[in-house]
Amino acid sequence: MHRARRPDLGHNARMDVAQVPALVTGVNICAYWTSVGYMVVRVGRKSRGMARLLAPSQPRERIMVLVWVPLVIGWMLLPLVAAGQPPGTVAG
Repeated sequence: MHRARRPDLGHNARMDVAQVPALVTGVNICAYWTSVGYMVVRVGRKSRGMARLLAPSQPRERIMVLVWVPLVIGWMLLPLVAAGQPPGTVAG
């Protein structure tokens, strides 16, 4: 029988111990913001209007959404990207 070969993942195939804190941080941040999103959806369903809850009504709130949403997404992804980089390199 022919055994299937494992794909070659290159030199980054194994995680170094130095990358573990970044991975743990990234998983925690993602879990936090996922739970925040779940609570927003739950409150929106109870208030009978998700659009009314999520749509910013004032111009200042619209600007804040344009800043905060990318900031939170970047905050979630940066530790995960850093965990995938070789130790000693800058993520990004």
